[in-house]
Amino acid sequence: MQYNNGINMQYNNDINNVNTIINWIYSLDHEVCGFFDVNLNISNVYIGEKDEYGRNMCRRDGHQKLEFHTHPIDSKGYPSIEDIIQVINNKIISISFVFTKWGVWVLERSANTPLIKIKLENKSNDYEKINSYVTGELYSESNRGHDLPDYKHIKKFIEKAEKFFKIDIKFYLYEDYLEELEYLRNRY
Repeated sequence: MQYNNGINMQYNNDINNVNTIINWIYSLDHEVCGFFDVNLNISNVYIGEKDEYGRNMCRRDGHQKLEFHTHPIDSKGYPSIEDIIQVINNKIISISFVFTKWGVWVLERSANTPLIKIKLENKSNDYEKINSYVTGELYSESNRGHDLPDYKHIKKFIEKAEKFFKIDIKFYLYEDYLEELEYLRNRY
């Protein structure tokens, strides 16, 4: 398969999706993003690039109900505030899967999740306050997002993010995720 920045590619659905995505985390130095079809097979793939702050970003053509993206090996092992806000500010997205070196994060927007508008500029006061409140402990207890911390810190991050953003967040180590995948396949 040939990779091109931002180019829409059809993906062969009979390949093991989870192993393919995990491979991207460890082999590519950019985010990869795309969509899942209703059977949770990869339907489209986009390769990201660095933004003006040097962070990995991946942009898709539009949005769909089931989306995913990766955080490459040198990125944090948890979803960013931008990842969460993208889900809650878009009525099309139901679930966003964030694949990281720690495992899979499942961000699910419910019918009760309110749309909120927050300035996402890297240095805005709103962004810094929210980021510090939601991710501060996890960031410091995980060597700036690089080392998998004790689960109590992941749990606290989830609780703060769910309370603040009114969104459902789950975290799975990869070996546990395969069971959840079957449940999600039966749901959609």
